Amino acid sequence: MKHEHSEKGEVMQKLYEARSRVSALEGVQMEANHATRILERFKETISDLLGPVDSGMWKWALGSDEATLIVKQWDDLGSDTNKTGLVKLTLKEIEDMIHPDDLQSMKGDLIGHLRSEAVDRLGSDFRVSGKSGDWRWVRVETELIQRDPEGRPVQAISADE
Repeated sequence: MKHEHSEKGEVMQKLYEARSRVSALEGVQMEANHATRILERFKETISDLLGPVDSGMWKWALGSDEATLIVKQWDDLGSDTNKTGLVKLTLKEIEDMIHPDDLQSMKGDLIGHLRSEAVDRLGSDFRVSGKSGDWRWVRVETELIQRDPEGRPVQAISADE
């Protein structure tokens, strides 16, 4: 009888532990569902903000070799894939999209803008490669949004019109 009682106690303990795990998993699932809803609302907001923008917005971490793009129509920029959302590109990949005749003047304008403390916004016109290999003109507005304590540029954002 004692043996049956201890087995029953062990089974009940395991059942209790299993219910606790199920409860914890249900909690995690509820949090994941909530996070998914937040992400969907964020995507809708980004889509609304990109409404007037042709291809996307760019966020530049100026001390790195990378830019993050929020793209609306990635296929316009010469890629074989059709992506929407966040895309990371190296500066080399970005330079490769810009027409060689426009690259040096665009880089010079951008460097001058970032070094200047007087200019808040820079507008640049240049050609980028299209998916079919053609070139299309874009106008990109770039704004410096953060400097470090010594006044050096840290972050900039750009949007094409």
